[in-house]
Amino acid sequence: VTFSNTIGTTGHIEVFATSADNCRSDIKSIDVTVQPLTYTATFATASQDVCPRTTGNPSGGDAAAVTINFTGGNVNSFVYTLDGVSTTVTLPVPGTSYSLDLNTAFTNADAGAHVIEIVSITGGTITSIQPNGSVVHTINVETAPAISDIF
Repeated sequence: VTFSNTIGTTGHIEVFATSADNCRSDIKSIDVTVQPLTYTATFATASQDVCPRTTGNPSGGDAAAVTINFTGGNVNSFVYTLDGVSTTVTLPVPGTSYSLDLNTAFTNADAGAHVIEIVSITGGTITSIQPNGSVVHTINVETAPAISDIF
């Protein structure tokens, strides 16, 4: 279901089930009103560069923690994706910022841009779904030089 992004717009949803014999159930319905986002987020930095883990750089490949700042009140949890893989984070204490420490180990095979995106934010019983692509942080994994055998 897609609704207008005009605040105050109301849409009506009706559903029913159909059996294998084509018999229909009673109709269930609900009205949904578009409300403004209660919570929003921004990353303290838009991107970071990371050198990959190699035998010459065994501690490399790890992205630095990135601070997420929230508006709209104290946040209990949020959902983010890293390269499309979803993770839910519950803040130990509801707050207006969080230091997201990623457990990464990027190698030369991972060279390129990796995107963290905030998908939704929950405070109390309200969840604000963030517009696609609106809250992102990019991890740019550099390419380590390759050398040929020296013997």
